[in-house]
Amino acid sequence: MAMAVSAPSSGAIALHADRSGHFTTSALVNGRTVSMLVDTGATSCAFREEEAESLGIRLAPGDFTQVVGTANGTVRVAPVRIRLLQIGPVAVRDVEAVVIPRGRLNANLLGMSFLSRLREFNVAGTRITLRG
Repeated sequence: MAMAVSAPSSGAIALHADRSGHFTTSALVNGRTVSMLVDTGATSCAFREEEAESLGIRLAPGDFTQVVGTANGTVRVAPVRIRLLQIGPVAVRDVEAVVIPRGRLNANLLGMSFLSRLREFNVAGTRITLRG
């Protein structure tokens, strides 16, 4: 049976690059606030295992079933689904994500599994605009 995928909410938010040129933001993930780094090169949103635990995502060693290539080499990840991921007024339901094992990821990543579901995202200079 196919799962219905809901569209993102309407609204827009602009994020400004930090001194190193990265876009970081606070995101509401399943009702809890976490820091995320926007990464258009990441196929999926990715969460540090430590962060996943604070979000109520409980994993066992056997849940790390997929192998993905990262900037730091290959790693086994646990696929998960985020019920609601929201950046300001822009919200997307049922976002595919992965959990990266403890110590293997420095920051949670807001990847293309979220960004590609938006109506638009646009980078202009030191600003990225997300439109639901």
